[in-house]
Amino acid sequence: MNSKPKLYYFSVRALGQFPRVLFAYLNIDYENIHVDTILNEEFRNENLKFGQVPMLLLEDGFKLTQTTAICKFIAKQNNFIGNSPQEEAIIDETLASVHSDLVVQAIRAAKGEISKEKIIEIQIPRVFGAFDQILSKNKYIVGDNITLADVYVYVAYDYFVYLGYGNEISKFSNLQRLKNHFESNSGVQNYLSTRPGTVYQY
Repeated sequence: MNSKPKLYYFSVRALGQFPRVLFAYLNIDYENIHVDTILNEEFRNENLKFGQVPMLLLEDGFKLTQTTAICKFIAKQNNFIGNSPQEEAIIDETLASVHSDLVVQAIRAAKGEISKEKIIEIQIPRVFGAFDQILSKNKYIVGDNITLADVYVYVAYDYFVYLGYGNEISKFSNLQRLKNHFESNSGVQNYLSTRPGTVYQY
């Protein structure tokens, strides 16, 4: 990527952590722009195709919304999306599960829409347990090469610790190994040490 990207998102972790950590791990310089609202109607109409952030803006004017689309765009520009159609399909499978089965459910629990017991009793053992089992056999989610799938799993792990589920996910030793890998990366270390606090507990 030749231009310096700008990433717009709220002052919360949630979905914004995926592109932020991806940028950090790949050592890509970008502007991390925190917004407290979706700004005004003119901004929404001109920039946000679906009225939502995150939004990626490049210097050439290219705009992209939707977290997964942004992350896949960045990954493809940096050869971080697997080495075959099969590997890319597994990455897509992982991204979908992390988004719908973990992060969205955790946000719903943080907002009081569903119980935290459901997260602890169902989502954590089912989804994190599956990823831990995969990592017990493979070095990374899709084999020997790290990809966007691993970023998603790591960010979800970090997010669940932040939301107070640290005890419940600490038993997954292979996920802990993945966490240690990312947090030994200098770009991720710098990001984690400088990321600001959040407005809401999600």
